[in-house]
Amino acid sequence: MLLVVAAFEPELAPLRAALGERLGEHVVLAAVGIGLLEAPLGTIAALDRHQPESLLFVGTAGFYPGAALAIGDLVVARQAALAAPVGTELPAGVGDPLPASPLAVLSRAPLAGLPRVSVATTPGVTVAEQPPLVTGEHSVEHMELAAVFAAARARSVPAGALLAIANGTGPGGRADWLAHHRAASATLASALAKALGA
Repeated sequence: MLLVVAAFEPELAPLRAALGERLGEHVVLAAVGIGLLEAPLGTIAALDRHQPESLLFVGTAGFYPGAALAIGDLVVARQAALAAPVGTELPAGVGDPLPASPLAVLSRAPLAGLPRVSVATTPGVTVAEQPPLVTGEHSVEHMELAAVFAAARARSVPAGALLAIANGTGPGGRADWLAHHRAASATLASALAKALGA
């Protein structure tokens, strides 16, 4: 069984509608909570409740300046790492990237050709011109992904992520997200439903 999780229900609602009767024995949806504190706890609870074979995180993300991405694009995470706000330093190992698992659903059309990106996990939407300090090179940021991957690893469940770009980072990032997150989630739901055969 595939457990599909998102931070909050509005990111799952379009997928719930698109999958319809596919939900149940083979695909289960769960909202796990917003942010670095709630998401891993909700993920552990969902994993313990449903005992899935694999976990797929879905949600919206922002892209950093210079990334070859635009609002409305879909991306697959190849790894996620905790980001440090400018002026702080992470202890050794804390910001190490957590690799995504190669989930079968992400290799099916129309998801197979999507960009594979490195994701910085931040405590909020970056509204400064300068991105946060991160380990490695990251194209996008997301508020929960590294914490969700860590929770899945703690339960030995393979985990991947499919993200829809809803905003750029910088001063307009929050406003962009508010304007575009519903449409981005709908685009993601349509593509994932096709990959799942709905």
